[in-house]
Amino acid sequence: MKTQDQDLLLRVFAHSRFAALADALVGYRQDGLDLKKMLQGRRVFIGSLWRHARPGQPLPALWGIVAQILKAAADIGSIGLGLGDWAQRGRLKPVPPAVAQQWQELQRQLGADKRAA
Repeated sequence: MKTQDQDLLLRVFAHSRFAALADALVGYRQDGLDLKKMLQGRRVFIGSLWRHARPGQPLPALWGIVAQILKAAADIGSIGLGLGDWAQRGRLKPVPPAVAQQWQELQRQLGADKRAA
């Protein structure tokens, strides 16, 4: 989940209702981990946690901040030790075969449309 999405959820959770969809609505390829982007995202999310903490109840936000700091340390350690590929496998969930087939078909169709244009 991108930091902007997390920030949006923090802003609206008090007065919204959420539901989950089983379908994949967005797909993107991530070839490798970019430590600079990861740390920047964690920093921005920490700011969001603090900004949207409930007044008089900072403890949940502080726990979230501690968790992000620990995750950042794990990111630095795993990438610094050359374990980026291993760390990425742990972060990403496998795509079900039916979903992968749908995305491949969509890519094929989009590629055919580009060639026709």
